[in-house]
Parts: sequence; C-alpha cells; structure tokens
Amino acid sequence: MKRRRKDAITDNRPEGSGYFAGQTGGAVQTRQHVTWWYRNIERTGFCLNGSVNHYPDFIIRTEAGKIILVETKGDDRDNSDSQRKVRLGRKWAECAGTDYKYYMVFDEKDTGFEGAYRLSEFLEIMKLM
Repeated sequence: MKRRRKDAITDNRPEGSGYFAGQTGGAVQTRQHVTWWYRNIERTGFCLNGSVNHYPDFIIRTEAGKIILVETKGDDRDNSDSQRKVRLGRKWAECAGTDYKYYMVFDEKDTGFEGAYRLSEFLEIMKLM
C-alpha cells in the first residue's frame, strides 16, 4: 500500500518568523516511519487548554501508532511562556496514555529546562518512535 503524505512544507518567511517551524516540518516529513503529519493552525486548530491556550505546531502519527505533538521555538524567541507550555504538553501526554508524546523543539538553544530539546536531539528520539 502506498503511503500518502502531505506536500512538502514550504515556508518562505524570513528567519525568525516561522522559518524554524518550516525547517522542523521538512525534517519530520522525511522520516520513513511517519504515517502522517499535520501543521496545526494557531487559534483555529487543535488546542491544549490549561494555564495557557496552547496550539502545538505539529501533530504527527507514526507507524507504531504514536501521536506526537511538537511545539517549535526558534532560538531568537523570548520564549517566556515555554516552560508553561512544556508542563501543559507533558501533562496532556501523561493523561492521554503511553501512545501520546509531547516535545518542545528548539533549533540549537539549550534552555536548561526539562522537556525542551534541540532539533538534532528530537530527530534522534523520533527514530525510536
């Protein structure tokens, strides 16, 4: 059976205004074990409600049946709400069950807080899903 994938992500915005999300999406779509992915639309798509309304950038499904939410953050961002979003996303994954995961992904920035990963680290984790 031939798998259907969404068209390649193209993001022509300059760096710092969504460029990293497009870069991350491009990397995710090339993973062979990704069955499908969806670029979530802020304020109209899937939302995690909690201390902050959070619209993760991507929803991914793997061949193993895992659903993965990914929030991307460019290294140039202030990210003052990042820790709250990570806590909310991880709580969602915990409540949803073992087949649900949440990751916050930065380009190369080391945030120093649990639950945030560099893109290179996240792509290594994705190999195991």
